[in-house]
Amino acid sequence: MDENEDEKNAAEVHVSNMRIKKYEEYRDSSESDWILGNFIRELEASALSEIPPHFKHPTMVGPILPVNVLQRTSTKEDTCLHWLNAQKPKSVLYVSLGSVATVKKDQLQELALGLGAAGLATLWVVREDLTGEKGTSLSEGFLQRTQERIRIVSWSPQLLVLSHGAVGGFLTHCGWNSIIEALSMGVPLLAWPQLGDQYMNAEVSVTKWGAGLKLNNFEKKLVRRKHN
Repeated sequence: MDENEDEKNAAEVHVSNMRIKKYEEYRDSSESDWILGNFIRELEASALSEIPPHFKHPTMVGPILPVNVLQRTSTKEDTCLHWLNAQKPKSVLYVSLGSVATVKKDQLQELALGLGAAGLATLWVVREDLTGEKGTSLSEGFLQRTQERIRIVSWSPQLLVLSHGAVGGFLTHCGWNSIIEALSMGVPLLAWPQLGDQYMNAEVSVTKWGAGLKLNNFEKKLVRRKHN
């Protein structure tokens, strides 16, 4: 079995598990007296009207933001935020692809070269398992050339980052929490969905709400460094 076949089978299993989970959530929700959703009424009033009548009292209570994050103090947070403090207002591109999605090594390299060529101050979250393997696969040469302009961290206090005055844009995988947090903090999106409902989130956020821009032809297997 080749690598593409393995990836296809893994994706099918993942989708199947998601469907089972969603069905169980759907079943449990239909038996509830109230359904509270982390949605913003002003943005999704039309969606609320489409909820089937057997769901009792659907209520939008968003945006729900994790206030406890604002109280966390760690070395990583301090280092990350101190770096932002030294940047000009609205000058930093924040880049994070979430905590689940993985990208191939060649895609990581293309993204790195693109960010390096963009000339922007960038705070980039690169998980140790972002490529599905241990280690980031970023070359020492790249790290040295860009260390003054691109800050790379393995984790960031995202809500604090998005609320910081230096952040002017967010390259995001379009997970729902990330979108809610960015909208709440007034940070425009550069949408690059990776899997599942992120594609729909990106489409709605950009096309319907006008919350930012979407990478063109992001469905391609490899998004090049000069991508428009």
